Amino acid sequence: MKRNFLTALSLSVVMVGGMVANAAAADITFGGQLRPRFEVFEQNDFNDVTNPTYMISTRIRLNVNAKINDKTSAFIQMQARGVYGAGGSGITAGGIPAPLHGDRNAAVPSDGVTDVGLHQAYFILNDFFGAPVDLKFGRQEIVLDGHRLFGNTGWTQGAQTHDAIRLDHHHGEHTISYMFIKGTETTAAVPTTVGANVGAPALGGAAPGAAIFGLGTCGGAGTDIDDDCDRNDHVVHANLKGILGGALSLYFVATDDNSFNAPLLLTAGGLTPGSALPGSGLNMDNDIYTIGARQAGQLFGIDYRLEGYYQFGEAEGVAAAAGGALGGALGTATAFSTALTTAAGTAANPLNARLTTASATGLTQLANYGAGGTSGVDRGAYMFGARIGKTFNNVMWKPSFTLWYDHLSGTDLDDVADNDFSTFDTLYDTGHKFYGFMDLYLNPNGADTAYLGLQDLAAKMSIKPMANLTLKADIHAMWTETDIADDLNDLGIANGTAAVTALGAVGGLAAGNTTVVGDLDSHLGEELDLTAVYKYNPNTTISVGYSHFWADDTFHLVNARNTSAAVPPNSTNDDDANWAYVQFDVKF
Repeated sequence: MKRNFLTALSLSVVMVGGMVANAAAADITFGGQLRPRFEVFEQNDFNDVTNPTYMISTRIRLNVNAKINDKTSAFIQMQARGVYGAGGSGITAGGIPAPLHGDRNAAVPSDGVTDVGLHQAYFILNDFFGAPVDLKFGRQEIVLDGHRLFGNTGWTQGAQTHDAIRLDHHHGEHTISYMFIKGTETTAAVPTTVGANVGAPALGGAAPGAAIFGLGTCGGAGTDIDDDCDRNDHVVHANLKGILGGALSLYFVATDDNSFNAPLLLTAGGLTPGSALPGSGLNMDNDIYTIGARQAGQLFGIDYRLEGYYQFGEAEGVAAAAGGALGGALGTATAFSTALTTAAGTAANPLNARLTTASATGLTQLANYGAGGTSGVDRGAYMFGARIGKTFNNVMWKPSFTLWYDHLSGTDLDDVADNDFSTFDTLYDTGHKFYGFMDLYLNPNGADTAYLGLQDLAAKMSIKPMANLTLKADIHAMWTETDIADDLNDLGIANGTAAVTALGAVGGLAAGNTTVVGDLDSHLGEELDLTAVYKYNPNTTISVGYSHFWADDTFHLVNARNTSAAVPPNSTNDDDANWAYVQFDVKF
């Protein structure tokens, strides 16, 4: 017994010593982060009658970086995020985003806590196969330039990562990269043998269980064995430094988004296509091809940024969703149809001949627009942005001033009549950085303005009264890119018509709302963001922020992040929203 114990002890010492030696040889380093944040959350409930949501969300990370040899390295990062005290269903009051959850109810044992996951896990092979290319393979954050199209949404506790393959070629100060992103894999449960999933196939001539082909549904019940419901992104990015006091970046992104499709249906008669209805059509083409450029740097002591992007492709999938949203923003089906078929409406509507095709109703074109795989809707959208600023480093408190403007195209009735979708898709951007800290316009496909586009004119200021303290103030003025009032007038809906009867209770408009059509235009509102950032020590940062959004009538109509008609007491047309937070960020 004693001999066996000594043998086991000796083997343990040898194994531990070997692991330590291997760790030393691999140059392994550890790091992590703890980031709790207390929030007073009101921006999903523009209702003065109700109280805001108070919560503490958290991010906890532990990561290991291994330099295995001069050509090979690996990085693994575990992450837990959740809301203090939230149960398995998370927290839903005020519309808190679903990912902020976990079985953290302190009133019961923590046996069910499942909020730990894998944030990043990848390896890097430098000079892959002897070529001047570095391969990065695995789950990873992809951040390009200023986060406009590809960012990590670092403000959110979960943040954004991708299952991706990346190739980088460096030549001097220039870099060209190719990235493949597997955005959606519907057949994520593809088995290695027939019947390896939920159940064995049924024999005797009957159709096998759908599980043998995977568990994806892609908008309807089915199997998707032909990968007709996936999303794939191909990105080519070039960064050329030393141009006009900064760097020029060039973009080409090909996005094949088939997540609007329905997979093949498995029946006793075999595999049959899904229907062509919105949300369940087998062949709804939804491709986004993005080309563009970004130039940023400093000239004559002035910081600047100019960027512009254009998107083309087919938009049958997103138009199936946008058709309903546009119809809702412009009125109920009855109001929309009546406005186009009455004598007054016909006379006043310059689009009537184009919007009424074979049918006598004005909804024909809108119905076709949302028909999914049979609509033939084309995509043509654009975005441009500009920023100019100055930091006075030789002045007390080092004040800085910045002006910027972002313009994202939207879809209006002219586009519907021409069977075009003109709303710009921001892909995988970090919207929190650009469109106000209250995160009211984060939906990348433009749904937060009912696909009407967005304009954002902002002024930003900051001072440093102490070496470790920065105070910031940002003010945003926001509009839709298209003018909803023009569309309503084109439909023959006269100014002064009560919005609740003519437009219906959509968005935040509900019974008791006094908005009329004449109150609606492109103006959404203004947002003020105040922030204090204090560097407590080299590893700890404390941030405090307060924001307020002054909402105009159009915002309540088109943005779904406010109280709906189904949640009394309903919002009125003059309610604003506040948001405040205190955050500790400890890194090691």
